[in-house]
Amino acid sequence: MAKSSRESNTQVTIALIGAVVTIVTALIAILPSIINSSGGGSSGSGSSGGGSSGGCAVNECPLTGNWHDDEGYTFLFQQNDTQFQYRMMQGGNEQSSGSGNIDAQDLHYSYDAGAGNCDAKLSNDNKTITGTCKDAATGNSWPFQMQKTNP
Repeated sequence: MAKSSRESNTQVTIALIGAVVTIVTALIAILPSIINSSGGGSSGSGSSGGGSSGGCAVNECPLTGNWHDDEGYTFLFQQNDTQFQYRMMQGGNEQSSGSGNIDAQDLHYSYDAGAGNCDAKLSNDNKTITGTCKDAATGNSWPFQMQKTNP
């Protein structure tokens, strides 16, 4: 009887570890939006103004937040002035990441440390990004479009 009790305890432990990993992965995926909604950064407790850290207010950083496409990917954008970084996620796992610049409505960025680059345009209402990416190794290019999920 002691053996089956030990096996039962092992199964419970494994299940708990799996649950903790799932929760931590989900928290990591939404961390940028949590930081943004709480004022983010280390510039004090104020929630308005650009501050001296080179950041910008939410309405001045249209990329910051979560985006999605029709293929099931979620994109977590963090914009700081004219520069931005993003992570492409699927099922809580990072698939790709990149960084670049935004000039008015035009985005220029690279992904996966130079594996390719993209040129895109942000819509006038700041809710859609449409563009084309090109793989550096193969030269293949493809169009894409993503929509803003949350502000």
